[in-house]
Amino acid sequence: MPNLHDTITTGQQAVRTWTWAWFTPTTAAALMFALSGPVRADTVVEQMLAKMAGTLDVKSEPYMNGGKLSGCTLAFDAIAQDWSYRQGGYIKVSGNVGFLRAGETVGANVKVVVLEIDPSDPTLGLRPSPPTRAYLIDKDLKTNLSTLQRASQSDTPGALFSIFELSPTFQMVVDGLTANELTVAFNSKSGDTDIQLKLELDVQDVTQSGERVRSDKMKSDFARCLQALADTL
Repeated sequence: MPNLHDTITTGQQAVRTWTWAWFTPTTAAALMFALSGPVRADTVVEQMLAKMAGTLDVKSEPYMNGGKLSGCTLAFDAIAQDWSYRQGGYIKVSGNVGFLRAGETVGANVKVVVLEIDPSDPTLGLRPSPPTRAYLIDKDLKTNLSTLQRASQSDTPGALFSIFELSPTFQMVVDGLTANELTVAFNSKSGDTDIQLKLELDVQDVTQSGERVRSDKMKSDFARCLQALADTL
């Protein structure tokens, strides 16, 4: 497995509390406001989801283990329409893409959490729907799937955690940061068709009107984390 140091140089009161934890604060507030109106809840929620659809946020999160830096991840949240398995129904997708140290080597990981959104449910229940395959796609439509080492469902409802070799995932993430876009692909219901989720990497938040709040701070934070991780090797 390549060494990172070498590579890097190149609503209603009935809404359940746990449900809202899966949304960003702004998105949860917007949905709660939508549910408070007199119009049919499912219609209003679908209208609000249409406004919010897309990347909700992307954050740089260092991974600490035993008091030491052991990894760097890009954590994301998004809302997408699924035309492959749910006839355009909305899903909440979250997870992370990153690099974790194991001894003197570093591997890549992709975690995808999929929750089905049911606007007709008065509690806006989110149903876990874990994929059985998840990977990255670059601008040339090449993937890192052939370097998959292992994948398993995690203790997070709806999640699949996959570990890859460092290359080519590292370069795919670097290129994605440059292009401000990273595509995560995953299937559903053990199917053959893969959903492609394009993440806008400069999105920090979304207003209630659906406008994206953008910043490059995440990119600089992630670059500092990778350099610090490389220095530990």
